[in-house]
Amino acid sequence: MSPKAKIAAAIGGLAVVGVTAVSLITFQRNQQIEKDLVPIPVGQVETAGGGETAATGGETAIAYVSGGPAQLVLNLSEGQDVPDAVEPIPVVGGEPLPTEVAAQITARLPEMPAEESDVQEVNLPDDPIPPPRPGKTIDQPFPPPPPETAPPDTAVGPLEVIRYSPEGEVDLAPFLSVTFNQPMVPLGTLEALAAEDVPVKLTPEL
Repeated sequence: MSPKAKIAAAIGGLAVVGVTAVSLITFQRNQQIEKDLVPIPVGQVETAGGGETAATGGETAIAYVSGGPAQLVLNLSEGQDVPDAVEPIPVVGGEPLPTEVAAQITARLPEMPAEESDVQEVNLPDDPIPPPRPGKTIDQPFPPPPPETAPPDTAVGPLEVIRYSPEGEVDLAPFLSVTFNQPMVPLGTLEALAAEDVPVKLTPEL
C-alpha cells in the first residue's frame, strides 16, 4: 500500500470515529434532557387574587432543566370563571299560635277607646266630577238667533246725482254711468235689474 493510500485510510477511520462519538454524545444529552423534563398540569391555574380559573382544552406544560438556566414553556388555553358556591339560607317554618295563646297576648294590650272622628260616612258627590279642561268655556245659545236683515234707518233727503261718466266730449261712449245719493233699485239679480225702468232721462236722447 502506498503512503497516500495509508493516509487516506487513516483520515477515513478518524472521520468514522468522530461521527460515532458525536452521535453518542447527542444521544446521551437527549436522554439527560428527557430525565430532567418536569410535567406541569394546567388544568387549574392559580390567579393573583388567590382564586382558581379552570382551563378548557388545556395541554400539559413542560419545564426544561438541562444543567443551565431553567427554561419554562407553557401552553395555556382560554379560561372560564368558576362560580362561587352559594349556600342557600334555610327558611324557618312558622306555625300559627293556638287561639288561647293569641288571646292571652292580646289581653295584655290596653283598651283603645273609639273616637267620633274614627267613623265617617263616605262623602260621594251627587254628580261625577268632570275632568279639567284647558282654556275658558263660554256659553253660547245654539242654534244662534237669526241675524237682523233689516237695513238701518237713514235720513232721506232730496234725490241728487253724485257723479256720472263719461264727462266732456266723447266720440263714442259704450256705457253711461250715473250714481245717486240714494238706492234707486232693490238688490237682486242682473235679470231683475234689466226688467226695471231706468230712472234716468238723457238730454239729448241717444
